Amino acid sequence: QFLAKDGRAAVLLTIDGVSAPATGTLTMDVDHQLKAVISTDVGAPMPDFVGQDADGHSIGLTDLLGKVAYVDFGEMTCPGSITGAPILASLYATYHSKGLDVVTVLVYGPTTLVSSTPADLITWQSTYSLPFPIVRDPFGATKIFNRNPITSASDFPTGYLLDAAGVIRYRFAGWDGAGLSAALAAMLP
Repeated sequence: QFLAKDGRAAVLLTIDGVSAPATGTLTMDVDHQLKAVISTDVGAPMPDFVGQDADGHSIGLTDLLGKVAYVDFGEMTCPGSITGAPILASLYATYHSKGLDVVTVLVYGPTTLVSSTPADLITWQSTYSLPFPIVRDPFGATKIFNRNPITSASDFPTGYLLDAAGVIRYRFAGWDGAGLSAALAAMLP
């Protein structure tokens, strides 16, 4: 649970029913501890997340359960995110009628991982004519989902293809339109 307090980030972590508050900046040590608890490996259940669209509506993992879904973590100035947006729209057009759902979680700033504004979401969606939801990450989940498991650096874009039960079947670090297309063809013939 991520809370705002006096302009600083405050985090309440609950692990095995025990809650511990922490304030200030998340450190790499905390990031590594979170990664040990929250797996984004292929074959693991997708950790829950919630983003907000431009109108403030929440969209999260529970909205995607029961469908094959692609969750795209992108960054507004990233060349891979920019290249991938129209291709993702095309794949959505091809596979949505077969059961695909897509959501993009958009941040602004690859090093700061600043949450996008509602205006950023509207611009991104209209620039690339995206027919699926674009949400911002006001709670900082991107720090967990976007980490390269080897280097711990941020990878943009990072995408997760989930089965209907919410299990990660494919993880894409960087943009791989051909790989995503082949994975979708295998999951949604």
